[in-house]
Amino acid sequence: MYEFSLKTFYNAIMASKLRIAIHCGIAVAIGLVIAFSIPKEYTADKMLAPEQQQEGISGGLGSLANMAGLNLSNSTDAIVPDLYPSVVESNDFIVNLLYTDVITLEGDTMTYLTYLREHTDSPWWSAIGKVIRTVINAITASNEEPAFNRSARIDPTKMSKNEEDIVGFARSNISCSISQLNNTINISVRAQDPIVAKIMADEVTNNLQNFIILYRTSKVRGDYEYYKTIAETAHQKYLDAEKRYAQFCDSHSNATKQTYLSERDRLANDVQITLMSYTQMKQQEQMAEAKVRERTPAFTVIKQASVPNRHSSPRKVLILAGMLFLALSGSIIYIYIRLLFSKKED
Repeated sequence: MYEFSLKTFYNAIMASKLRIAIHCGIAVAIGLVIAFSIPKEYTADKMLAPEQQQEGISGGLGSLANMAGLNLSNSTDAIVPDLYPSVVESNDFIVNLLYTDVITLEGDTMTYLTYLREHTDSPWWSAIGKVIRTVINAITASNEEPAFNRSARIDPTKMSKNEEDIVGFARSNISCSISQLNNTINISVRAQDPIVAKIMADEVTNNLQNFIILYRTSKVRGDYEYYKTIAETAHQKYLDAEKRYAQFCDSHSNATKQTYLSERDRLANDVQITLMSYTQMKQQEQMAEAKVRERTPAFTVIKQASVPNRHSSPRKVLILAGMLFLALSGSIIYIYIRLLFSKKED
């Protein structure tokens, strides 16, 4: 190993420029094969802003804290916006999405699960990897993996290897992120069909909204259902009391005895009591319903998902540039190492 000058290094590069050009040409050819082997994918994006329902520091200080990425609220919610991406990535959420009906560019209707399994292409080298995995599994595994059951719904708590693969594939095409700067939820879905990408972006957004609403209103909704049941029971008691009073009056219209008059007054009093009870329970029901509306978060859609006209991947220029850079830098490094370890000529 010996030291050499920059001029010597430059001369070595110029002497090997034909070899470098050949390497770059081969790299470009490989890049073209890779770029045109990867199926086109389209990305649909949707952005929405949830209503801020929190207590704590507000005003200018709260805004500055949000810009700094800090959460200074006293919210008691167990599921804060930072956890929304984890919700979207959960098995339960993904499995529900798999049974969404989608329409392809050709007009065919199917579930998202069927689309992923039967209408999604893969690069040619994926088939080679699949064959290798099949051979390895055949050698190492004692039990054969059961075939995918098309009729049975996937159980997110107990999935086979094939089911885990399809759920993982769907998860890799869906993205959810939270912007701390402007408190927005960003949904992104990739698909080889632009219409499917748009449909699933809307579906992911709707399912996430429903999850947030159900979580935020679960307690007060339980109270509302409780008071609603009591109010319905009180209303039925009032109707029964009113019916008994009317029947008694009809059957004793000409009665003047004190016994009949006392019974009539008692039945009339029952009507008033049951009516008062029903009125009170109805008020409680209405208050609980108002609480549900108060706790139900509102969402403002900032950017609607649209059918993408241009594919988002593969980026052929970046692939070619990357392959060209690898070939060029690899050739230069090879020349440098060769000079570094070569013997000094006399």
